[in-house]
Amino acid sequence: MRDLGRKILGSKQASSDPRPLFLSRSQMHSGTRRYDGEEEMTEILSKFGVEILHPERLPLEDQLSLWRDHRIFIGFSGSAFMNAAFFQEKNCHYSQP
Repeated sequence: MRDLGRKILGSKQASSDPRPLFLSRSQMHSGTRRYDGEEEMTEILSKFGVEILHPERLPLEDQLSLWRDHRIFIGFSGSAFMNAAFFQEKNCHYSQP
């Protein structure tokens, strides 16, 4: 999987971003669970410097770039964390409400 990720990203320059990423589901319209309080939680997390990401709005290549460039990922368990398979040494923190 890691080789496939490198092939998809090609020679794009990597950058290191120390901010954690929260993988939000708040803008999903179908096919996923919604969580009470997620919008309030994203407001609080953003005040602490956490970048809020809506993976469903990005093409795969852009999602993989974010996974390459960030080290810490936060969110609710689900398919958004599947991109972790493409990379090593990522800290994934997820909740199963």
